[in-house]
Amino acid sequence: MQMTVSSTVEEFFHSTPLTPSSADRLQLQVAESLSVPRENVDIVVAAGSLILDVRVTPPAGDTAHDFAQANSISELVRSAASAAGLTVESFDPPIIQVVVVGPPPPSPPQPPPPPASFPPLGGMSKVQLVDARYSNPGVDERNFPATRAIDGRRDTFSLSASGGREWLSVAMGQPTAVRLVNIVNRNDVYRIMLADFEIWIGDAFGDKRTLCGASSHDAALVISCGGAQGSHVTLQHYGSEEQSVTVAEIEVYEQPIPSPPASPLPTGSVSQLGPEDYRGARLSRPFDAGNPSQFAASLAVDGNLQTFCATASTGQEWLSVEIPAGTSVARVAVHNRVGAYAPFLAAFSIWVGDTYGERRTLCGREAFSAANEFQTYTIECLGASGSHVTLLHQSDLALFLSVRELVVYEYQSAASPSPPPSPLPSSSPSPSPSSSPSSLPSPSPTTPAPSPLPLPPPPPPRHRQ
Repeated sequence: MQMTVSSTVEEFFHSTPLTPSSADRLQLQVAESLSVPRENVDIVVAAGSLILDVRVTPPAGDTAHDFAQANSISELVRSAASAAGLTVESFDPPIIQVVVVGPPPPSPPQPPPPPASFPPLGGMSKVQLVDARYSNPGVDERNFPATRAIDGRRDTFSLSASGGREWLSVAMGQPTAVRLVNIVNRNDVYRIMLADFEIWIGDAFGDKRTLCGASSHDAALVISCGGAQGSHVTLQHYGSEEQSVTVAEIEVYEQPIPSPPASPLPTGSVSQLGPEDYRGARLSRPFDAGNPSQFAASLAVDGNLQTFCATASTGQEWLSVEIPAGTSVARVAVHNRVGAYAPFLAAFSIWVGDTYGERRTLCGREAFSAANEFQTYTIECLGASGSHVTLLHQSDLALFLSVRELVVYEYQSAASPSPPPSPLPSSSPSPSPSSSPSSLPSPSPTTPAPSPLPLPPPPPPRHRQ
């Protein structure tokens, strides 16, 4: 078993510099107090701070030196420091951290101002980051979560576990053309822990698909990605040195593609595609790979609100339907399930493309709302043309994508006012006019009608590894 006792001096001897003799005296006193070889005591002085690292290896089978003995070990270090002419200001036994300081300075210097946010350049805009994760969380993840790297503050920091190739990954919420990644390092002695790192673009937490570049804590911290596209940015340590990933902020900048001149909105009438108009439907992954017909994608375009489709539960799932080529899509209505499975819809987006699962033209984004009584969500596509419509789960949680119906409405050439969407046929009785607007479909029962093969009880959401 190996134990480390660390002592950090933030303001070490302002008036009396640390001399080789005092450093040797402290090293010797600590080694003698803990009965360890002198070479087991390391003293590093950098940037006006002192790091004292003591390696203690107890005899085999002896557990008396476990972390429960933090108080006695700290007291030994306190005594050693006192014998070396230093004083101990405070220590935190659970972390086994001792802070040793010299005489207080007569007038402490003012702390340096926090670094300014990296300025947008050449029309670039800062990307709003929505989530962050570690390869391996640190022992104190509650106080130093990965999301500290995207909270917009320079006085907080992330702290992962210590390993050879740890990473910190941030999510942008949607595919983005990344131009620059700015790493805001910690502004203290621990900035050296950033070590050597690489910046990658990918499509999931930790995904390393496109390498932007590499750097280190003592080099440039602005990495160009040249417009590489993806939904996640990952900072990964490389090399054999075991270090935690700890930074103040990760900032991502994009250069939006100029929007083409706005074309006139379609003015034709709007009609609903019927079940016979759909040429096919597919899921990203079937609910049961051994029985792909169970909760098949075709159940989402059968015109029946009492049936539903369902994917596997691996995150970022999609449902895609094929429509006549060149269809001018006016809007898409998503009829979610009701009851216990309704929240599984989570956040989603609607896309128009030319193949199953293709995300070429974004219509819009929506998210589950418990206040939506009938669980019907309508997204305007404003005439986007294509042969496929895709519903994409935007959640990185491992959730089923399960909806009752996906209905596509198209523009027709006749110039007439757009009528409201007509309700889908349903076996449930229609509500009275006073209970809901006539433009909404008849609500399903509070609990969906049982299916011959019902889904299992909803599992608790879990994050992908």
